[in-house]
Amino acid sequence: MRAKSIKLKYKFILLFFIFLLSIFIMLLRGINISNFQAGNVKISQLYIKLDKKLILKAKNIYLKSSKNNSDKFNPAILAGLSTKIYFLNLLFKQIELDTLKIGDKNILLSYDGSRLFVDTDTLRASLSLQKQDNEHIDFIDIKSLSLKDFDLNLKGTASIEALKERFKFNGEFKSYEISGKISAELHFSELKYKIYDTSASEIKEFMDAIELKAGLNHEIREWIDGNIKAKHYSLESLSARANLKSKNLYLNEIKARLKADNLSVKFNNSLPPATAKSVDIELKGGKLDFSLHEPKYQSHELSSSSLFIHDIFNNKAGLVLNIRTNAPFKDDIKSILKAYDINVPLFQNSGNLSTNLTIKMAFEPFNVVAFGEFEATKSELNIGKMSLTVKKARVSLNKNSTLLINAKGASLGFLEADIKADVDLRQDRANLNAQNLNLNIADIIILKDKQVSAALRFSDGLTKLEVPQYGVKLDTGKGLKIELNSKNVLEYFSLKDTLGIHDFKSIHVASDNLSSYEIRVNEAGFKLPLLLNGAAYDTASFDISLKNDKVNAKTSDGKLRLEYANNTANIWLNGLDVDAKELLNDKEKSNPSDKVMLKIIGKDSNLVTKNGTLEFSSYEIIKNGASINLNASPKYSGSIRLNKNATSWHLAASNLTAASVNSLGLKDSFDDGSFDLVASGSNEDHFKGELNAKNTYLKDYVFYQKLLSFIDTIPSLLSLKTPDFNEKGFKVNSGKVRFNKDGDELKFDAIYLSGTSSDLLGNGSINLKTDALNFTLELRFLKAVSNTIGQIPLLGHIILGKDRSLSTVIKVSGTTSEPTYETQVLTDTLLSPFKLIRNIISAPFNF
Repeated sequence: MRAKSIKLKYKFILLFFIFLLSIFIMLLRGINISNFQAGNVKISQLYIKLDKKLILKAKNIYLKSSKNNSDKFNPAILAGLSTKIYFLNLLFKQIELDTLKIGDKNILLSYDGSRLFVDTDTLRASLSLQKQDNEHIDFIDIKSLSLKDFDLNLKGTASIEALKERFKFNGEFKSYEISGKISAELHFSELKYKIYDTSASEIKEFMDAIELKAGLNHEIREWIDGNIKAKHYSLESLSARANLKSKNLYLNEIKARLKADNLSVKFNNSLPPATAKSVDIELKGGKLDFSLHEPKYQSHELSSSSLFIHDIFNNKAGLVLNIRTNAPFKDDIKSILKAYDINVPLFQNSGNLSTNLTIKMAFEPFNVVAFGEFEATKSELNIGKMSLTVKKARVSLNKNSTLLINAKGASLGFLEADIKADVDLRQDRANLNAQNLNLNIADIIILKDKQVSAALRFSDGLTKLEVPQYGVKLDTGKGLKIELNSKNVLEYFSLKDTLGIHDFKSIHVASDNLSSYEIRVNEAGFKLPLLLNGAAYDTASFDISLKNDKVNAKTSDGKLRLEYANNTANIWLNGLDVDAKELLNDKEKSNPSDKVMLKIIGKDSNLVTKNGTLEFSSYEIIKNGASINLNASPKYSGSIRLNKNATSWHLAASNLTAASVNSLGLKDSFDDGSFDLVASGSNEDHFKGELNAKNTYLKDYVFYQKLLSFIDTIPSLLSLKTPDFNEKGFKVNSGKVRFNKDGDELKFDAIYLSGTSSDLLGNGSINLKTDALNFTLELRFLKAVSNTIGQIPLLGHIILGKDRSLSTVIKVSGTTSEPTYETQVLTDTLLSPFKLIRNIISAPFNF
């Protein structure tokens, strides 16, 4: 049994050997098969022959594949390339396959022992194989090798170490718009390669392929392709590795250096591009770094600016743009931020600025963050619509949302301070702290060395500044608007002295150019020597205009208008009375207004003095320090002129009515008539003067009524009462009064009042402080009888005396409200001293 089994084995071996020998003999002679089909294999016109090595020829070979083949090139076929080529050279002398179809893939293969040609849907190669050297290395001359999916064409030389499964290549390549040199080494499935000495005029198609084949981030590819352009590209080097079986390209290990000439970079499609004479681009660790040479943006130098893209092969990809420039921060630079919806309310009109601005852009999801530092010196900046100059300022932009401003010597023209501001760009507002604040609005509102907190608002093209501490609201848009609502600012309001303002509801300031201002003071409470209908005029609203150092102010009711320029103030009054007690007082304390020449023009305005009220239809007062000049037209008729300075006081009035004279402090002393008045002295408390009267009545109610009552109590006088004493008063055809004032003592040196039938002469005094009277009056009466008696020599002398007149002397004492009288009818005439009075009256008045 065992012997039989052994015999069968030998028989099988012999048969197998005979089969192999038959095949070998057949191969030596050549095998021709016209058509063959079995299962998934279909062959036509197959020829196989062994001539030291195999010769394989076929018209068509069809292998049905059950696998779902991809249309794309599979780099795994390159794995073990050295082994494949080694066995091809070892086993075959010639191969000619007109059509080799595996599934739906067509392959054309031709090999003649030294030359190999392969053409597939994804690969086309023409190779020349050389024999091994002593180190068992095969050499290949690659006439052309084309990877169609990559539009990659190679040519060069290669070496194969089959035992080590190592394949090396050195040569040239061309892919899309790029051409250059390449070296590669394939060891098992690990491929290492290096590209160098390349050049290109465009890289768009290449970038499309990188995105498609290597998985480059689409947004990065779009950004690079759409925003970076150059006249010429040269790849200095690119080194990388890949595992062909696992298809791991080790993208983050790719290293490359690229140079581009005449580069243009668009920050955004809506913006003009930045340019650079050239750029060095380095890819390392998934980061694409751009080193720019002579970069510019809209003619502005961008020296030291940089650009890099990180994580270009994953979904964390982003771009970082750093802009460094000394260009002013104007629309062209601002537009870069604005293109990404970052609105910075800062604009530089002039001066020096150093910008270090960084823009970080994430691609998925798309997001842009900006931050930076701006160093300004001797610059004019706009914060919103608020224009200010700065000696030095540092502005920090933080993550799109915050702007920090630290400015030294910031000035709005009318405001100077050291400012720190925290601007919230999303809320369009800012908190501001100001140190060493000096505010001067046309010398009307003045603050010095203050520390304040303020709030800024940006909206509708306006910038609003609010200082709650002083109730200040400032708007800038078309010009400047300031609103003051707090009385804390009142002490810094210079017009509080000029206009005596001590209260207000609000103050509004407007200016188009900071050289002229319109100011509205609402419901101002003030203290000026003004009266309306006898009451203090102390509340009104003012409209004030300031232009070219000229101030114009008026009240809303039109009763007061003021004009100030060159230390001269003109005031117009309409229907207002002036309390001139202080105005005419040269003893007032010195104050800054003493340096201002004051001119008051009054219409239907009265002057109220401590001696009485002067009623005028119009007047003009000029006050220059202690010097005062008054030219006035009294309410009814005549004129008054007053000249006053520190050492003298002069008053002249002519053709005055009784009402005007009464308004000089004489109350209702006179009725009807006309008057002339002159007075002169050192001041209104020390002077002398003369009053001339014509066709008037002496009618002081108390004095005259008491005099009449006194006469009525004396029968001898009552019988001599004349028509000059009637209900209108004592009739004066003409009169003259000489007087002088010394402090509170008003002295009447001579009184001579001539009536139709009676005369009144005398002298005396009134104490203005106590109203005490001390008068001695001579009442001459029955002037016609006296003249008749006087014609009889002896009788006239006996009855009339030397004066040849009937008279009595009346002593007046008491007070102005309670005068008392004493008299002697005839005998007193002998004692009368009134010749002296006549002499005084007849003598000219001496100023």
